[in-house]
Amino acid sequence: MDPLMRRCERKTNWRKAACCLFWTLGGNQVGRAAIGGWRDVIVPALQEDGVHVWPFDGSIDDLLKAGKLVIAETYPAEYYRHFLEELPHGFGKRNQEHRQVVGQALTYFAGDMGILMDEDLRIKLLNGFGDQRGADDPFDATVGLFGMLEVVLGRRTSGEPEERVISTLEGWILGLTPI
Repeated sequence: MDPLMRRCERKTNWRKAACCLFWTLGGNQVGRAAIGGWRDVIVPALQEDGVHVWPFDGSIDDLLKAGKLVIAETYPAEYYRHFLEELPHGFGKRNQEHRQVVGQALTYFAGDMGILMDEDLRIKLLNGFGDQRGADDPFDATVGLFGMLEVVLGRRTSGEPEERVISTLEGWILGLTPI
């Protein structure tokens, strides 16, 4: 799959490679979800005035300054280490205790940044979103939100590479340092 991988999906020093966006069969496939997201969310949203997709429509700073609704790609596995210097040994998002460690770090981040958090969300974060099957999905969605907040609040740059092929064809993960 390496030839099909976008640069932002490649392995970094702190995480393994992301799943290839074009993989649509079996385990670890993200392609089907991406197709659904494009078809059901992005294409209808683009019919509305003032909706833009980063980095294709410009820099995150320019789009946000213009008060536009911005759609950006996030990758929760990229963000775990933004909030924790070291992940628990054998970290896995399906492990409730591991989610609790990250949840505690997100709670500290919210406090440090002056983010007012709903009490229900705070409890879910500290509890690792519970022990039920599928708890890793809302956990990942929350980590993705906090990754976006890091960029919007200026704690991390958007990471958009200057290469035109990335901003016009491949796209990028918000907050990922250029590789």
